[in-house]
Amino acid sequence: MLRPFMKKPAGMLATLCLIIFGLSWKAGSGWGDMTFKPSQVKAAFIYNLAYFVNWPKSYVCKDSGTFVIAVLGNDEIAHDLKILTQNEKVLGCNIRVKAYASQSEIDACRILFVSRSAQTDLKKLLTHAAESGILTVGDWDTFIRQGGMVGLIRKGKRIHLEINIEAARSAGIRFNAKLLKLADIIRTSGP
Repeated sequence: MLRPFMKKPAGMLATLCLIIFGLSWKAGSGWGDMTFKPSQVKAAFIYNLAYFVNWPKSYVCKDSGTFVIAVLGNDEIAHDLKILTQNEKVLGCNIRVKAYASQSEIDACRILFVSRSAQTDLKKLLTHAAESGILTVGDWDTFIRQGGMVGLIRKGKRIHLEINIEAARSAGIRFNAKLLKLADIIRTSGP
């Protein structure tokens, strides 16, 4: 599990760099005695994103004192995120992971992961997310070009990070410069 590497911001950046530049995952193999499933790598990316976004003060821990990460349509990633974020905090807020089967169930969150299988009315979902200041993350090739903010794209045997700056800015979200150096910047208009 990646958790021991993520206790401090420097460790989180190092973990994110390792994932991006080669540790990602390879079916049936691992690093040393550790083997990572694709869902674990994606969960680590999603978790680390919370630390590399310059969140507007009005968006963080709204009302409940909880930083919510929502997962739409992928129970495996939701499960891995729950394990990874157990007893963790972002900006002093407890992290809570919620899994949703349909778009209509989603309530307040800060990060929303949308799986490929759950993209029924993507334009409506992305528009609502942008208006609510929710960081959207997807894992298919066209997610960014459809107005999503962060793409976790499989390239060969690795997960690669793409960021849509315009879509994020339209939601009031700014990324840390260190993260931007590690990602492919895709320029499109918002949702």
